[in-house]
Amino acid sequence: MNQSLPQDLDRESLNQLSKEELVEIIIEQSKVIRTVDRKVLEFDEKMRVSTVVFGTGNHHQLRSL
Repeated sequence: MNQSLPQDLDRESLNQLSKEELVEIIIEQSKVIRTVDRKVLEFDEKMRVSTVVFGTGNHHQLRSL
């Protein structure tokens, strides 16, 4: 997030910002949310295609998540 934006986004701080500053915060947060969302989806996909090997007695089974 832009270093000039307030670190603490409490109501009082936000009320003191201009409309342009608020729009900038929304845009920056949207970028961060999209990045995090992509990373979560990538992680989820990796977890779905990975396999787990676990033992059951003398037999080993391969199971997809």
